[in-house]
Amino acid sequence: MKLYDFGPSYGDSQLAIVNDVSVEVTLSQEFPYFNKLYKKAYINENGVVSMLVPVSGADQKEPLPINNEQRVLIAPFWASVDITEGGNVYYRQVGGTDDVLDRATSEIRTCFLPEFEFTATYAVIVTWDRVSFFGHETTNNINPLNTFQLVLASDGINSFAFFLYDNIEWNAGTDDQGDPEYGTGRFGATIGFNSGDPYFFFKHSRSSSDGDSQTKLDEFANCDNLGLGAYVYKISGETIVESGCKDDADLDIVPSVGSMFGGEQVFLLGPCWDSGADIRCRFLYNNDAVQTVTGSVLSKEAAVCVPDPFYLSGELKMEVSVNGGETYTYSQIYTVANLDRISSNGVTRVNSDDLNWSRAGYDLEVRWDATKFADNANITITVLAYLEDGSQGPRWEELYLIAEDADNDGSYDFEGVAQSSVSEDNAFGAIRIHDANNPNGLKFWSGTHALGYILNQEYQDNPIGWSTIKCDEWNQDEISLPDFVDELIACPCTLQQAIADSGRFQPDTGCSMYSGSVCKYHQGAKHCVRSVAASETTSSGTQCCYKEDGDLMFAGDTDQGSTADRSHVWGAEPYQTIDTVPGLSHWKHDVITFYYCCIWGNDCKTYLTLRPTADCKEYDPPRSSATFGDPHFVTFDNLQYTFNGKGEFTLVEVPSYNFELQGRTEQAVCLSCAGNDTGIPQKATSLTAIAMKEDTSDTIHVELNEITTMKFVRKYSGITEILSFHDQFWLDFNGKVISSL
Repeated sequence: MKLYDFGPSYGDSQLAIVNDVSVEVTLSQEFPYFNKLYKKAYINENGVVSMLVPVSGADQKEPLPINNEQRVLIAPFWASVDITEGGNVYYRQVGGTDDVLDRATSEIRTCFLPEFEFTATYAVIVTWDRVSFFGHETTNNINPLNTFQLVLASDGINSFAFFLYDNIEWNAGTDDQGDPEYGTGRFGATIGFNSGDPYFFFKHSRSSSDGDSQTKLDEFANCDNLGLGAYVYKISGETIVESGCKDDADLDIVPSVGSMFGGEQVFLLGPCWDSGADIRCRFLYNNDAVQTVTGSVLSKEAAVCVPDPFYLSGELKMEVSVNGGETYTYSQIYTVANLDRISSNGVTRVNSDDLNWSRAGYDLEVRWDATKFADNANITITVLAYLEDGSQGPRWEELYLIAEDADNDGSYDFEGVAQSSVSEDNAFGAIRIHDANNPNGLKFWSGTHALGYILNQEYQDNPIGWSTIKCDEWNQDEISLPDFVDELIACPCTLQQAIADSGRFQPDTGCSMYSGSVCKYHQGAKHCVRSVAASETTSSGTQCCYKEDGDLMFAGDTDQGSTADRSHVWGAEPYQTIDTVPGLSHWKHDVITFYYCCIWGNDCKTYLTLRPTADCKEYDPPRSSATFGDPHFVTFDNLQYTFNGKGEFTLVEVPSYNFELQGRTEQAVCLSCAGNDTGIPQKATSLTAIAMKEDTSDTIHVELNEITTMKFVRKYSGITEILSFHDQFWLDFNGKVISSL
């Protein structure tokens, strides 16, 4: 382990050579710590940085946790340091572009694999260089000295602390009953983190221990990749997260949400993994095994599995075996997200809306993040078709090899070539990229798309004629299927109603005003919504699109109008069967057929006759209620009043559904009032948190948060989980759906 550069030559400031000295530092960037933001810090001589008040020499006798709201502190080695006996304390802040930030970023990503996107924008470095202890006697020329360092790094939302021990020779001053010559004693340095709340703290395993233990801090580490003496922690959340592994730790998986395509690396963290372990990951849905894949051990701290494609969405139980599947020791929840609810699947089709992708013989390009694969990877690029007919059920089949053993340079140019094996039976699919040398490794996918660029020669010779024939054939097949339109929920009549009715309708990702109103299949629409739930017997869905003026667009008026869907775009339980697979069954029944009739062919009237708009004449708008301000309430029957109560209250109760919505109100604080960093209480309250539950559903808790504005928490089966919308905007849970627009 190497300390970060320090000293006057690197721009450090220095504490005055006075015992028990502290200096207040105004932070150039607000620092997240224990779910709060801090604007200043105190650099204290005694091996501790505090956030609210200085720390005196006598305070080190308080063991963690310290139940004192003023004692918000970070203690790499909180003891009776006395720099009048020897040594210096240096400190500096770092921002902008700096080698310190590059190093901190790299080391955090190394020690915390889930933080592969973290980039430090700010750091504080405090170094206690060759410092002595209070009460030191030098009669026998014995001069024990300690050198250690605290590095704080943040991107404004996430923050980390490095405790770096270069040399520890003493652990207690004489005021802590330490030996006056050697500085060793039973009541050693306090090491850890304190929030001021006795329920939120972290105590290092060697904190307050004897000299034999603490003088060996530089012989151990919790992040082996940084070398001995390095201990790294994530400190921005409610709890402190320690780098490294423990034999008795529970399994943690990152990411915990993945796409239906699979192919994403799921890191297995928490337990320590033996290099010879035979890793298997098994995914279960409703207690039935969906798939089992072989994993691998990356290091003592991490193993990895890469799932195959899924044909469902929602929560799965992920079990991990270390003995080839004989027994499964660990388990965790893994959520499979619908294809349109993940921000990216890894492969970009350049100019994907260009007509070149609809015909063979044109130059095409795909791109991917080359850094995710090994530098010497042999890239294989394949087109796969989605099928779900016959006894085999839903599946992906390889159709066309675009490239084999291609260089991993992040892009590949190719020309579409007609394939005799590609017809109306397999006319849509996706492009997959993977390293041929690692068949169980990472796989990137494009989005689902029509395969016009490799369709058979009959299509290439006469695209309109071929497509119109396929539209007519689909028409004949569709007539023989059960009617589903009468079962559909009616569209809201106006855009305003559609937005307000978020319990029954959610934005269509293919045409959303929240993402720029790019509406490929509904030109002229400002916004489209889809029914949240599939119809009861036919698993069908409603799509409703609206013009700029907010009026519903009818399929009878325009070929860009709202349409019905035989297969709901988000699927229907039990999934994994014909016509129920999220996204893909919809492509089979409602999207590729739109290509035949409307995009490639010239018989859109046929399509819109079979996929009419769910008329709004039967629409029954929901009533709404609201709370705002300090706080004002508007009830469902439009009663308006103000209530300044402080506490926790029931806001909504619906006995027939066993639904309850609770709210917490707290006294409002003026944070901008001059002369008070913690705010001045006002004679008003505000709503700061809500919690909701319906019957046997999970409980969802939402509260205000200084760092992320709002914090979403899910509680189920005795487990509390903090939710993230980092890679997806829609989360499905037991009896609950959470969306982030």
